[in-house]
Amino acid sequence: MLVGPSGVGKSTLAAEWIARGAQLVADDLGALDGDAIRVGFGRLKLWDSASAVGQRLAGWAERTRVHPDHDKFSVAVPLVSEPRPLLQVLLLHRGQGIESVSGSDALLQLLANHRLPEILTPIMQRRWFEAMSGLAERAEVIRVGLPGPLEALGPVIGRLESLG
Repeated sequence: MLVGPSGVGKSTLAAEWIARGAQLVADDLGALDGDAIRVGFGRLKLWDSASAVGQRLAGWAERTRVHPDHDKFSVAVPLVSEPRPLLQVLLLHRGQGIESVSGSDALLQLLANHRLPEILTPIMQRRWFEAMSGLAERAEVIRVGLPGPLEALGPVIGRLESLG
């Protein structure tokens, strides 16, 4: 699972992995189901600035503009057919470095990177907090610094793939 602030490069990083043969489980919204993440929508939203990555996706030719005033496009990508185990959470930020995060720091990072509690009832907030606590305990949580230029994604992906 890739999490981080708007514009950090979540979809661009996902598109690069898909172009290398990975499969998408969900974009923008992933529903946790125990230790797995349920299948979502088979589309990525990419800024035109990511077109060098996007052009390597089979659906790039049929992309559609997300909003008339923005150079952001929705691209169809292959989607897995069944839920997948959620083994790693990558906390993306602008910067350098890759480091493991654990314990309460992992939980705080997960909580800080979700907007969902704003719309939940108090009972649902409690369930969401419990789900995030369980995720912080079960999954490997890694802070990943993404440099600005898209050309720098290759070395970052290489380092992440070497982690397993």
